[in-house]
Amino acid sequence: NPWRYPDFIGIQGLLALSNTNSNTGGFHCVPGFTHRFKQWSIDNENKHKCRGGLVNVPEDDPI
Repeated sequence: NPWRYPDFIGIQGLLALSNTNSNTGGFHCVPGFTHRFKQWSIDNENKHKCRGGLVNVPEDDPI
């Protein structure tokens, strides 16, 4: 969560242990995003809903 931890950059992965579908959710990898992370969080602070520590990124977000 870039607003809760603004200087933290972490790696996250997901391993599905059962069959999933497109509505299940998952991990999105955006190569090079670590270089744009801080500016993206500044530009999008009011646009994205947070659930706990997770950031829900809408389908139409250009990242």
